[in-house]
Amino acid sequence: MMTDGQFDVDIAHELLGLIAWRKEKAEKHPEDVRNHKAVSIAERLLAEYKIGAKPDQLKKLNELGQQYKALYAEMWDRDASRLLPDPLEEEISRYWRGIGFYSEPANIGEVCESLCELYAEGIQNLKELKSK
Repeated sequence: MMTDGQFDVDIAHELLGLIAWRKEKAEKHPEDVRNHKAVSIAERLLAEYKIGAKPDQLKKLNELGQQYKALYAEMWDRDASRLLPDPLEEEISRYWRGIGFYSEPANIGEVCESLCELYAEGIQNLKELKSK
């Protein structure tokens, strides 16, 4: 999310969206317990986040996000056709959708660390693309 020129990962927003989406999926597919599991994990993470368990990694995550967005904007100005769609957007979406299915983060710190890894990889990929 971009606000006033700053990048800010809105973890609460992402978790609320995940909870709503997985609840909808659970209603459509009640036999698939993974949706219920994902809701439970996301609700626990959201509760932790809301009570102030905001890890130091959040600062790092936002810094990496700012770097990625700045590099992406620079690349966009140079050659937009190579960046459609945003190459990292799907990876981040896949990460959120995978909670309860492919991953079970124990706490918000693990969520931030996973997202930091994705942004760091995205920055490296853009740098490689830029050099071509």
